[in-house]
Amino acid sequence: MNENERRAVFRQYYKLVYTIVAGRLRSVGRHEDIEECVSDVFAEVFCKLGTYEGELKSCIRMVAQRRAIDRFRQLAARAGRDVPMEEMTEIPSDTTTAEDAERREVQTILLECIRALGEPDTTIILQMYWFGARSPQIAKGLGITPSAVRKRANRALGKLRTMLKSRGIEEGTL
Repeated sequence: MNENERRAVFRQYYKLVYTIVAGRLRSVGRHEDIEECVSDVFAEVFCKLGTYEGELKSCIRMVAQRRAIDRFRQLAARAGRDVPMEEMTEIPSDTTTAEDAERREVQTILLECIRALGEPDTTIILQMYWFGARSPQIAKGLGITPSAVRKRANRALGKLRTMLKSRGIEEGTL
């Protein structure tokens, strides 16, 4: 990606990244902290562009959220204060701690099962359902045809259902 393309990406996604970062850091950071974090997000995105085959907006959003959370923790720790409950990720009032723990456990099992599929199925499933990539994009990255990606995804989903069912997780649980 050349300099002009990077500038175009920056202009197009700056507001999105700034909104995500400022929303997370406004209570613990200064304007300079927010700007630095935004810069870090774009630096990471530009470094990963050659290896990432999914939708660019999804990648940028994910990197911004991760970076903002990391910076939030650093700033809160540096300030030597406990973070008030309202500044943490909000848990909807109808969600209990037990339900939240159960959801995390199900997600952990799901990721274990996806990894157990093996390559390239793991990559196909993650790219398709986590990052929202389409079969031609995935096919290009893996060096196979789009129809092969769709067939492998279909078969992998069948295996995944079986694996999850054997671990006591039904489709409605996800």
